[in-house]
Amino acid sequence: EAHDRHKKVQNDRLSVVKSLDDKINALGIDFQNDPEDFYKALAYADALRERDINVHDGGSIQAESIQTYHTAINLIKSKWYAMEEETRLLNQDGRRLDINQELYLPQKSKSIQGLLVGAYSNLAMQYYMANMFEQAVNMHDEALELEPNFMASLLYRADTLVILGKYDDAGAAYSRVLEIDQDSEIADVFSGISKVLVAKEDSFSGGWDKMVDLLGKLIPVNERKLKSILPADMASGTAQSKQQRQQAQIILMRNLKKMHLAMFSYHDHQSKDETLAWNHLSMAYKYKMATLPPFNAAQEDLKVDTIKKIFTHGFWPAGVGSDSKQPIFIIGFPRSGSTLLERVLDSHPLIAGTGEDSVFNGMLDQIRNALVNASTEGDPNAIQRVVQQYAKKVD
Repeated sequence: EAHDRHKKVQNDRLSVVKSLDDKINALGIDFQNDPEDFYKALAYADALRERDINVHDGGSIQAESIQTYHTAINLIKSKWYAMEEETRLLNQDGRRLDINQELYLPQKSKSIQGLLVGAYSNLAMQYYMANMFEQAVNMHDEALELEPNFMASLLYRADTLVILGKYDDAGAAYSRVLEIDQDSEIADVFSGISKVLVAKEDSFSGGWDKMVDLLGKLIPVNERKLKSILPADMASGTAQSKQQRQQAQIILMRNLKKMHLAMFSYHDHQSKDETLAWNHLSMAYKYKMATLPPFNAAQEDLKVDTIKKIFTHGFWPAGVGSDSKQPIFIIGFPRSGSTLLERVLDSHPLIAGTGEDSVFNGMLDQIRNALVNASTEGDPNAIQRVVQQYAKKVD
């Protein structure tokens, strides 16, 4: 029975991959036949990015997606430069909409300005998926130069700056999001603010007090909204209206999860109130579990099998690593398990863990980019040269 479930999940996944690949092939041919059409370039780039988001195969199409976005942007800019400034902001119906509203329109219904802003933002997110964080920030900057209040780029740029350790810039960007989002509908901002405050408290204007004050008002408001969507209401009305109410319910629960997690960070790091920290963490967990589908063991088995197939013997070129007695440095993304790995190694009698204080702190973005660039050179010795280069810094 377990084998049958595993086989079904695998077949379902292959079906999804085939559907995405068929879509990509069709759009790629369409764009090839009309390489000056920026709508077709965008459709092809978006399809490639969709595959990268949904199919975790090591980023096999990231380079092509990035290149196609650049091509689309150049094509859009050619038309953009040829237009009068006012007409750049008009959509196909001759109306001028807020760029944030255009985000949800079909591509052909957007203004040229909206297309260009969206393309820069999507390219930035593709760079982010490829772990090329400085490039991601640069593309968000391009989008924001055209539309300073474009929320997607403001928020995701700030999130990327946190990864790069640029907390002052990130804190200022989150403050800007709060200024524009008067109704505080974007709960992701509080996840970012809490990370900035934990790392460098003075990087966010108003500090913990401002965040706690905002959340003290927003959590009850969102909980009342959630209660207003009664279970009985979910069973009545048309299929479309039920789906809309269910989607609204999911959005509210996800927002509440993020808000409670931000409050957990406050009590865990600042107030040191373990009871309140646990209460908020428990509420976040409750809302998280309420939005998740039932646990699918076969799907998790498939994920493990996929990881095993990627990280086979020979994945790393020969010679990577070192047998010297120098210290072991663990480098990883936030929330990726690097602290857990350090503690596991520390439990070995011959290894002494020293916590998260490293001579590499402040250099992680530089090291990460060097490794990413080396991995794309096609030279099996490139990664080894980068490893040796940085290892010498701790000789």
